[in-house]
Amino acid sequence: MNKKEETVVIVALCVVASSMLILIALLTSILLKDECAKDTELSKWTICIRKIEKEGE
Repeated sequence: MNKKEETVVIVALCVVASSMLILIALLTSILLKDECAKDTELSKWTICIRKIEKEGE
């Protein structure tokens, strides 16, 4: 793959991942109605995404 294709794939993965995370966050908040569980889950994912973004730079 050339550089442009790689960038497109990475962007697509980020979009898919972020939409999945939003869905997961909504589902967990609806199912659990528990702010703590939602916050810990989201912060785990946020840390993970930030690591991936840093590696990509």
